[in-house]
Order: sequence, then structure tokens, then C-alpha cells
Amino acid sequence: MKIRVVTLNLLHGAPIPGGRHARISLQARLAWTGRRLAEVSPDVVLLQEASASAGQENTAAALARDLGMEFAYARANPSPLFRIAGAGRLSFEEGPAVLSRLPIVERRVHRLSSLGLFERRLALEAVLEGAHERFSVFSVHLSARSAASRKRQIARLLRQVESTPHAHPVIVGGDFNAEEHSHEIRWLTEAEGWIDSFRHLDRESAGHTWGQALTAAAATAGSRIDFLFSVPSGDERWEPRHSRLILDSSFPESREGVLWASDHYGVLCDFEAPSSRSSCRE
Repeated sequence: MKIRVVTLNLLHGAPIPGGRHARISLQARLAWTGRRLAEVSPDVVLLQEASASAGQENTAAALARDLGMEFAYARANPSPLFRIAGAGRLSFEEGPAVLSRLPIVERRVHRLSSLGLFERRLALEAVLEGAHERFSVFSVHLSARSAASRKRQIARLLRQVESTPHAHPVIVGGDFNAEEHSHEIRWLTEAEGWIDSFRHLDRESAGHTWGQALTAAAATAGSRIDFLFSVPSGDERWEPRHSRLILDSSFPESREGVLWASDHYGVLCDFEAPSSRSSCRE
């Protein structure tokens, strides 16, 4: 029995300097993302940079509707302090989301850090109802600012994963803004025993997931910073069986010639549950 999970940073269209192209291409990119996700039929999708703005439906809600999935979303940015501080009106927000074919029975938002009025980092936990028992998945987006800030966020993330309201293994995925050989990721894989599903199954491929130019004719990604982790609980864990990149090719677009879904590629993994666990697919 298996569950298919995808993680993807959507690249929001924030009205910020340098963000115009991401903003005006968002609807085309979102439509392509929905079609490709429908083709691979995931059971769970972990999103980062799901967004909403004036005249634009929340992108997680739109994808969930098109895919026939439930969803949970947490606003990360701008921080509520942005408005309290009188920093201006901004008709935009973004944050992590979870889409699921399984019932979402609980949504838990874990604050990892606040780095000013516009940068707040969260982990969104969705507790899912399996056929016989519940389990959690986390969508995570860590800071790009510094290794020190990410280490503090990881320390908080570890505490939150350990506090899940059940004693079953969890799946954690997202944009960690750190490469696999960084101290931050090695802390998770070497010290904490988290299983990097893609690398566990593929020791050779670079697996780069970030750095794609939206209108480039060829692939430009040069870093692997997006991960799907299996987090053991005692002797149990979700066992990675197959993993690959998705949304790692361009699509035709009349105005630009070609577009890519995001500056990130998605990561897909089929996890197999221990024999005592329930799952979505045979």
C-alpha cells in the first residue's frame, strides 16, 4: 500500500521589486501545474508560496478545487504586524498549504520564526484520516537569509514534529533553502535520522530543484533545496519506494514562447506504509 506525495514551491506573484514577471505569468503557470498534477494523481500535495491577492483566488484553493482535493492553508506573510505597524496596505498574502485526497481532520500552524514585518516562517501540519489511523504531513518553507536562521527554524520544527497528536511516522516536505550537504540538512538526516526520500533512492542524479529561469529555453536549476523526508517513529516509518522530479520541463506560452511552472521543480515520492498502517492506494 502506498501514498503518493508531491512537494512544490509555486513561486508567488508578490507585488515586490523584481516580481512583476512572476506575477503576470502566475495564472498560466498555475493552469499548467494543475494539469501536470492531475496526470500524476498525488494523494497529498505540500505547497509553499501559495498566494492570494486582490482579484486572485488563493492558488491552493484553486488547485484543490481543480484536483478534487481538500486543502488547508496558513498565511505566513506579510506578518500581521505589517498592518499593525502601519507599514501600508498590501493586497497580497502567501504561505504554506496542504492538499489531500484523505480527509483533513486537523490543521496545526507552527511558527518557526519572525524575521521582520514581511518574513515570517511557518510549518503547516495537516492531520490526515487514514482507513484505520491518523498521521501527519508537514509543509515547510525555511528562510533564505542565513544558515543560522535556518538552524533556529529547524530546532523549532523538530520540536513540533515530535509533538504531533499521535505516535505514528510523519512526512515532512518543502523548500528548505539549504542543499543536501549543508549543516542544516545533515542535522536532519544524520543526527535525527530523517530519510531524504529522493537521495535514498537515487545516489547518482543531481536532482536539482531550484534556480529555474521562468522563460529560459533550457533547464537552469542548479541547487537541490526541496525535500520530502520520511520521519521515523520508533521502528515505523514511511518507506520511500519511488521518487522523481516533476514540473521540470517548460510548456509553450504564446506571449513568452515558453514558460516554466516555477523557479522550483516539484519532487514526487511514493511512500509505502508499514504493514500495520493504512494507505490510499494498492
